[in-house]
Amino acid sequence: MSFVISGTNWGRRRIADNKGINAARITTRPSNKFTLIELLVVIAIIAILTSLLLPSLAKSRAAGKSTVCKSSLPQFGIANWSYMNSNDDYQTTIITS
Repeated sequence: MSFVISGTNWGRRRIADNKGINAARITTRPSNKFTLIELLVVIAIIAILTSLLLPSLAKSRAAGKSTVCKSSLPQFGIANWSYMNSNDDYQTTIITS
């Protein structure tokens, strides 16, 4: 196992073993990989942000459906007026289920 004296550029001064060197100043070479803790923290943050975002998306989806429904009401009125105009003012019966 190779060690590097802390305070120097990483990887420049390698020492084969720690004989005669203060063990407190010797550190191993840093890894470029994520640790398990870092990965779990990132996943937890993503989960929290998702849980905060989903209710607002559901509310906006419901508001969108309501807007579509409200915009259809004038079309029903125009269709009923057109039918009455074409059929001697006979009004249709609207059946809702």
